Amino acid sequence: MAPAASLRTERSKATILGATLALLAEEGVGGLTVDAVAARAGVGKATVYRHWGSRAELILDAVSSLVTDDETVDHGSLRDDLQAAYERIVQVCGTSTMAQVLPTLAEAAGRDPELAGVHKDFVARRRRYLVAALERAAERGELRPGLDLDIVADLVAGPMFYKKLVHHERPDQAYSAALLDLILVAITA
Repeated sequence: MAPAASLRTERSKATILGATLALLAEEGVGGLTVDAVAARAGVGKATVYRHWGSRAELILDAVSSLVTDDETVDHGSLRDDLQAAYERIVQVCGTSTMAQVLPTLAEAAGRDPELAGVHKDFVARRRRYLVAALERAAERGELRPGLDLDIVADLVAGPMFYKKLVHHERPDQAYSAALLDLILVAITA
């Protein structure tokens, strides 16, 4: 593809993703249609389908675009890795678009098998960084031996999202700091 065409394609995709996020925030997953996205983005419906095979793929890419992949950074200790993870979760739960989209995506995943797959994929992508941090901590001898790292990952992230999705409250730094102290007592060597 020629550089100008490639740049046009990337601009088109970015515009479509922006329109998708705006509609997700306004209408929720249930109210999002490819027709509405195309109209909001000022493109044809065929253009949307040229980049994404389905509405669910479009939603996954849109939601994923809100979260950076800087979680691979090793901060040198379990405490520092988890602190950084909590800071990202606090940011995600506080970011207006993500804070609006996350509950509607979780709710829609319970009713729609394709969106359940999208939600599961999104969570798995985010979760793998947390599991990698736990694996590094285990290698450094920071964790109690024999812990199931999948359960520990649920223990670490679960309360933050529970606060957001069930209590409808934004987890803040004070909450995450207290949670971090409790979790470290439970899992460290």
